[in-house]
Amino acid sequence: MIDSRSTGDPGPALIERATEVAVLSDLLAVVDQGAGRVAVVQGSPGIGKTAVVSALRHLAATSGTPLLEARGTELAMDRSFGAVGQIFAGQPGRPAILDPLRPDDARTGDFALLKELFDVTVRIAGGRPLVLVVDDCHWLDVPSLRYLAYLAAKIAELPVLLVLATRPDAGPLRQPVVDEILSGPNVALLRPPTLSRAASERMLTMLLGRRPDAAFTAVCFRETVGNPLFLGELAAAVLAAGMEPVAANAVRVARIGGNAVKHRVLQQLATLRPSERRVLDAVAVLGDGVRGAQLAELTEIPDLDQILTVLLGTGLVLGSLATGVEFAHPLLRSGVYENIDVDLRADLHQRAAGLLVRADAGVETVAAHYVAGPGPAPASESPAEPAPGAQPGSTVPAAAFEASPAGVLTRAAAEAVRRGSPESALRYLRRGLALDVPEDRRQEMLLAAAQVAFQVDLPSAVDYLTQTLRTMSEPIPRIELTGTLVAALLLTGRIDETLAAIRREQAALPDPRPGGDDPYADSRTSLDSWIAMVAVNNPALPGLTAKLHDLLRRPPVEGFGGRSLDGVLALYQTSRAEPEAVDRALRAIVGGVRMTGEPGRGPVPIAVNVLLLADRPEGLAHLDRAVERSRDEGSLLASSGAYAYRAQARLLQGDLPGAYDDARTARWSTAILGLRNKSFIASVMANICIDTGRLDQAADTLAWSEVLDAPVGRPFTFFAVVVAARLHRIRGEFADALRLALEAGERFTAGGGVNPAQVPWQSEAALAAHRLGDRSAVRHAEAELHLARQWGAPRTLGRALRVLAEVGERPELLDEAVDILRPSIARLELARCLVARGAVRGMKDDVEQALSLSRACGAGPLEQRARDLLSTLPA
Repeated sequence: MIDSRSTGDPGPALIERATEVAVLSDLLAVVDQGAGRVAVVQGSPGIGKTAVVSALRHLAATSGTPLLEARGTELAMDRSFGAVGQIFAGQPGRPAILDPLRPDDARTGDFALLKELFDVTVRIAGGRPLVLVVDDCHWLDVPSLRYLAYLAAKIAELPVLLVLATRPDAGPLRQPVVDEILSGPNVALLRPPTLSRAASERMLTMLLGRRPDAAFTAVCFRETVGNPLFLGELAAAVLAAGMEPVAANAVRVARIGGNAVKHRVLQQLATLRPSERRVLDAVAVLGDGVRGAQLAELTEIPDLDQILTVLLGTGLVLGSLATGVEFAHPLLRSGVYENIDVDLRADLHQRAAGLLVRADAGVETVAAHYVAGPGPAPASESPAEPAPGAQPGSTVPAAAFEASPAGVLTRAAAEAVRRGSPESALRYLRRGLALDVPEDRRQEMLLAAAQVAFQVDLPSAVDYLTQTLRTMSEPIPRIELTGTLVAALLLTGRIDETLAAIRREQAALPDPRPGGDDPYADSRTSLDSWIAMVAVNNPALPGLTAKLHDLLRRPPVEGFGGRSLDGVLALYQTSRAEPEAVDRALRAIVGGVRMTGEPGRGPVPIAVNVLLLADRPEGLAHLDRAVERSRDEGSLLASSGAYAYRAQARLLQGDLPGAYDDARTARWSTAILGLRNKSFIASVMANICIDTGRLDQAADTLAWSEVLDAPVGRPFTFFAVVVAARLHRIRGEFADALRLALEAGERFTAGGGVNPAQVPWQSEAALAAHRLGDRSAVRHAEAELHLARQWGAPRTLGRALRVLAEVGERPELLDEAVDILRPSIARLELARCLVARGAVRGMKDDVEQALSLSRACGAGPLEQRARDLLSTLPA
């Protein structure tokens, strides 16, 4: 990442912004040569981000490079793909999903839509340089921001310069996406600093028409901290007051100080007549770009020309009635908006919504005013209860409900879901549920809110699901919904509540009839599978291990519940290196990936993971189908799991280029969704990076996982810790490698895990201890070999034999390792064993085979090692 900071170069319009403009000019030149780049202009409000972006517009126009742009706004920050719609406005091939949808339009998964939008960008660029500029990204709708992150990750494939302007803190929903963009390899970070005192003096001289006294400048600089916008507003206030910029007025200007923007807004509002104030308020409510006809209808003032002339004279707004009126800066809009009486503001939003309905505006455009008008809850809040005094009504006709605010919000949520925008849908539904809604409609809205919240806000999903379950009586639908609740509770670490929910459903099921068919047999088994999942992840909880052993003794059960239970029990047996896990996993994959609503979830991925660890090929086709589904119709949440599992499969087979691509997609999806289950994905990607020689990227990935300092009891942290041990060993840091390997073992065995196919901590400890001259090396290697023989998978056994051959000086074990690995799918481990045997015995054929295999696998460091070894062997 380039971290550019200005050095104070002068410029007639962009004081002390010459460095930022120069970086953008250089990036534009790179794009002209066919290589894509990203620039993020980051700074506090008023620091000059928009001015820097405006300079890029001039550069692009001068070079003849096409430029498309968009800007985030507070009012439109929930409109799904609103910013992307601005970018593609008027472009050929604009995706239909960006236009108003019909109720029968099919849902588009968010991941599939990102790919479609990327394809449109490729077509628009047409192989020629293109500039995309997005300002005020801290107010961007999250789906649009995710698309920009997707584009940034693939920017090297296109001659596109993507420039984003944002504040340092974009908020809890947006900042993880911005951080992921910043982590990319082709990103320049521009941080325009505050103006120096000398630059502040130059700016004041330009704005005031004379050079201010030093004492006056000093006060202005101190009060505005060199912020260009605040300094400009302070100068405007000085001019409006007829104040001379002399030392004697330093105290007067200090009274205005850092509140210059607020002072100016209040000063200007005080000069406006009621009709002028009404129009200015309407612009603040309707948002930038509002035209004369809408202003006239909302304000009920037919002749606006004179009023607009007055408003333009204040400097608060720009534009025209024909082309659209907007505020000169978002902070000015905020200042005006916040000074509108709360009741009047709510009324204006309600009337604006009606106006837009009559204008046949999109349902999300209308919904934005219903969200803003009544004082909406922020996106991170818990689900709203009905507003005070609101009583659930009786059933109303469908047309009447759809025309009501709650109905509009419900329809907007449905449209957002079809666009693959669950965040927007959740915000609309949350607002709607706070209104007076008929009880039957309320239940539908609760269920819809639960479904979208599960994708983006698990705590809210738990609350919505709990409320919905209270109204359901049919056992089977209740248990199906409880499965989603259990998943949400587990993902948020609420184990006691998870067990309580499962046991509540178990108690509510009717007892089976003696000697008769049990219509709820599969449901009972599903409940048992969830208990088993809790037990596998939390082995220290009392009584659950005994429950697991009881379930293991039961005969297999047909149906989805039975396969789910088989999948979980297979995972449990795998962690204990019990080869019976393979038969259970094979039963669990019967029926294929479409047994679940989302690829990457359910019994199939768990079972496929077990089969991969056993070097069995039966599950590979399921992974390809899961990835295909997540790409074509699945969600980002699903793609995170599907791509992570396939990355692991490709790594274990030795397809490192494919594994790297899949792991990058999995990491990207996990990062921009803000998911916390990073250890597994980080371990897979870091291993791939080590095998391909990207050691710095492996270290960055492990740091991203945030698990190296996590408590020992946190589930699954051992995946990343054991890879961290490997990385330290590769770098020659053997003491740290040994410490981390032993820590990984402590974390893994604390949950009863022993299988080196999952966490090869003992072989890592053996290799590090061997280099330190520690006698524990052989003991660790022998212990791992014993467990590997028990498990029986070729890759795990071959590795254990290779490590003991090295630390125990038993080269004959390499013969067994090679013989076991040759017929298996573990090509990369075979190449390692061939190199090791070739080095010990001087076997040129082994080394040549290893060279060929490592080249086919994409394992650069191993390939180089084979080349070096081959050069030392006699011809």
